[in-house]
Amino acid sequence: MVSCLQRYTNSAVCQIFFCHVAKTAYLCNLFSNPALPMTEEKYNGTADDIRDLVEGKVQRELCREVLAIGDTMDVLRSKWTVEVLTAIVCGSTRFKEILASIHGLSDKVLAERLRAMQDDRLIDRCEYPTPTYSLTDHGRALFALAYRMSSWGLQHRQLMLGID
Repeated sequence: MVSCLQRYTNSAVCQIFFCHVAKTAYLCNLFSNPALPMTEEKYNGTADDIRDLVEGKVQRELCREVLAIGDTMDVLRSKWTVEVLTAIVCGSTRFKEILASIHGLSDKVLAERLRAMQDDRLIDRCEYPTPTYSLTDHGRALFALAYRMSSWGLQHRQLMLGID
């Protein structure tokens, strides 16, 4: 089986990624370097600034960063993941509590999501005295990332709706 990284490390694919993700790579560095500004409003750089930031990187390193972004988005894109994480953070730790806190989620789908989230090491299940769920450190880190994304999402929604 060919790993995701092996599939995308040939130079042609990396060149495509390099052209399309310069700003994404810059944004990744925002999160990893606290000295850089954390919001888009504070960044007044140009496309050339972003290009300079990524040109010093080896293409393979840049491709790995892009793959890491894709991996993160795949987990966040999974239906109900953010809602389940939020329900657990807000104190719903039993199956029925989580189910009741998320409108439109069936018990079958919740059971599948909880199993998948356990496989992704986002949550733990404790059996005693009754089954309860809690976030792992990995799950807390993902929730923190999703929470930080919410401010951008709010700004984007207001921009798209024409709300000042």
